[in-house]
Amino acid sequence: MLDNLTSVIESLKSRIRDHGSTLEASESQTRASLIDPLLAVLGWDTADPALVTVEYKAGVPGVKSNDKVDYALLTDGEPLILVESKSLKVRLNEGEHLSQLYRYFGATSAKVGVLTNGAEYRFYGDVVKKNAMDTKPFFVVDITNLSSGDLDTLMAFSKGNFNAENVSRISEELYYRTAIHKVLAAELKNPQKDFVEWLMSKIYEGSITPDTVVRFTKHVREALKDFFVANLAVSVEQTEVTKIDDAHETDSVHEGVVFNRTFWERKASVASLSLVDSLVEMVQEVFPGIGPKYNKHYIGLAVPGRNAQNFVIFQPRKAHLIAGFLIVQDDDFSSWLEGSNLDLLPYDKQWRRYRIRVKESDLVDKERRKTIGELIQKAYDAYPKN
Repeated sequence: MLDNLTSVIESLKSRIRDHGSTLEASESQTRASLIDPLLAVLGWDTADPALVTVEYKAGVPGVKSNDKVDYALLTDGEPLILVESKSLKVRLNEGEHLSQLYRYFGATSAKVGVLTNGAEYRFYGDVVKKNAMDTKPFFVVDITNLSSGDLDTLMAFSKGNFNAENVSRISEELYYRTAIHKVLAAELKNPQKDFVEWLMSKIYEGSITPDTVVRFTKHVREALKDFFVANLAVSVEQTEVTKIDDAHETDSVHEGVVFNRTFWERKASVASLSLVDSLVEMVQEVFPGIGPKYNKHYIGLAVPGRNAQNFVIFQPRKAHLIAGFLIVQDDDFSSWLEGSNLDLLPYDKQWRRYRIRVKESDLVDKERRKTIGELIQKAYDAYPKN
């Protein structure tokens, strides 16, 4: 089944890439072209009323008479997973888009609520309080940017594998893992006094006073940055380089196929490669001498005769470009970026990259171009220098 899931997801990615404007124009088209096929390969055939109720409506207290949830996935006639869908163009927002799921989740036997725009899927459980849907998702996945771990997690929600107890375990584990990541990110930026004192108790031989805590806080902040850069960013880059190809050449060869500019112009478009050129020129403003490194799955950066320097990577599409910036996720930085006018995509947790969808208009607009430049600079500053 995993092979089938992978195959279907690849076809859905192609639909998003080739027919994005059509899918963005209609929620019903998004459902028919993206959501229904994914549910079907997971064993939830939307044409089978024994498995799925479309436009689910229940006469239960607290639910308005005209409220409906787009899909209820059923077992023995009872809804176990509720799915609320939006069109591909909608940026998912818990405050605006979860009202029906909140009400139905508490009024039914559902164990999971899902909010999706056909590309991004947000899964909600009841970790904090049983039978009350959490306000934060325990799992967020973008089908255009999946890891093998994401596929394994998706499989847990298939009809054949779905188990309420197992899903409760997964939702709790992922919910708190995400929360821990946020706490660590906050400590990385601004270590709290009790955390600093705890570290001092392990390694500091002098007296712990308010003055020494203030002084030691700086050491903790810098040590955390060093640790994360050394143990995360470097290992990620080594994995990327090893996974794709040798990074010493500007053109790559794999199984007789040459991955060069011509390959990418055919795979994507001449226009999107022009966007790559413009962004590479912006990168060269902070790193003179660097240039594009053409790989099978993305275009990276390299200096001739040296290893890859992939603090920024590019994934050209037909009508736009996806740019990824190697920056450790941070709540404040995320909020700042969300406040920009850039088309921000979900954070890539596997490769630890902020991602944006870039069009020509982004480079013409002074404010958006400036923000992209700041992303490049931040990624460069955080990247280990050999």
